[in-house]
Amino acid sequence: EDADQEKFNRWYTDVHVPDILRLGGARSARRYKSSGVELLPGLPEPEDYVAVYQVEADSVDDVKAIAGKLHAGLAAGEADIDPTLDLASVRAAWVLPIGDEITL
Repeated sequence: EDADQEKFNRWYTDVHVPDILRLGGARSARRYKSSGVELLPGLPEPEDYVAVYQVEADSVDDVKAIAGKLHAGLAAGEADIDPTLDLASVRAAWVLPIGDEITL
């Protein structure tokens, strides 16, 4: 199973992320792995992996335009979807910023 995870991670990082970035919607991406450390009691942790794609979107219309590029590219076969990617377990959302980034 570890070999399968390594193969999946290589594909996701080396093939899938660059494919998605080339489609023109996202300007950057970063992958994360769940730590296994409970944030709060009873609060479920995401599945094993999380990928965050940063897009330039400030409105629903911006998101629709980016989503259209993504859908068209996927339909045209411009991005590889590995058969080991269990789409039934994937959770994804387009999110919009609320105000400016907060830093200390």
